[in-house]
Amino acid sequence: MSAQTSQPPNRDDPGPGRALRLSLVRRVLWAVVVLARRICATVLFVLFLSAIYLAVAGLPQGLVQKQVARLRDQSVYVDVDGVRLDLLSGIAADGFRFYDAPGRKIPMVEADRIILSFNPLDWFKREPGLSGLQIKGAALRINTGGKLEEQRSVRNMTLDRVNARIRIEPDGIRLSRASASILGIDVQSQGFIVKPPRASRKAMTAEEFSRTLAEVLNNLPDWLPSLFEQLNAIRFGEAPRADLNLTLYPTNPALMQASLHVRGAATQFRGAAFDTWDLDAGIDKGILSVSSLTLRYGSEQCSLT
Repeated sequence: MSAQTSQPPNRDDPGPGRALRLSLVRRVLWAVVVLARRICATVLFVLFLSAIYLAVAGLPQGLVQKQVARLRDQSVYVDVDGVRLDLLSGIAADGFRFYDAPGRKIPMVEADRIILSFNPLDWFKREPGLSGLQIKGAALRINTGGKLEEQRSVRNMTLDRVNARIRIEPDGIRLSRASASILGIDVQSQGFIVKPPRASRKAMTAEEFSRTLAEVLNNLPDWLPSLFEQLNAIRFGEAPRADLNLTLYPTNPALMQASLHVRGAATQFRGAAFDTWDLDAGIDKGILSVSSLTLRYGSEQCSLT
């Protein structure tokens, strides 16, 4: 007769109760994951629909005018017909008008569309985050002798068909891919507006941008009004082409630097006619100089250096 020994229970073998609890936990976790996925999908879908709506219908006009009034309180005098979301670039303002001072009747800048670009990382620093602008189909009017009170004046520097990209940097404002028509001349340009030394190196606000622009306009060279009176007397048979590079110092125009090359044809000036002409000029420390001017009429040529 053999003795039977009993085996101790296996503690690693889960009982029915423990297996049921593990199964329940797994089901709950899976339900939470599914719910979170559905919530995320719903939020993304709502954001997508909102973006489409803002791109097509634009912001409510009441909200737009509220923001315009807020900008005016910050000395930024603008008006817009509507604001839409540009899905690729930022916020687009249609029918944009900018005035250099309150109470002006004639806008200094009038554009079909202005697109504002932002850096969202600056929002975490409680900064506006404005990083650049795109200007499309604009007209820029500057009265070289003072206040802009007339849309057409012999002292007005008027740029039509303006298209440009403006990037706001810590040290100033960079202009690139700029094109315009000025006095009948097709101009391609790039340049930089240096931020005043006293200004902070933080990202430029809309108010600072407007103030910097006003400082540039209030410190134009003294010879500019008479120059534009003379240039307005020129008549072109076909539009000349010009390349312009410039660096502006808003608070110290004596430091202004620029280089200009212009090529033209079929031009009349105070009774004199020319078949073709070339001009190289520049501004160094606020002083205008003409490096060379070549005038051609038939077989005759006159060169000035």
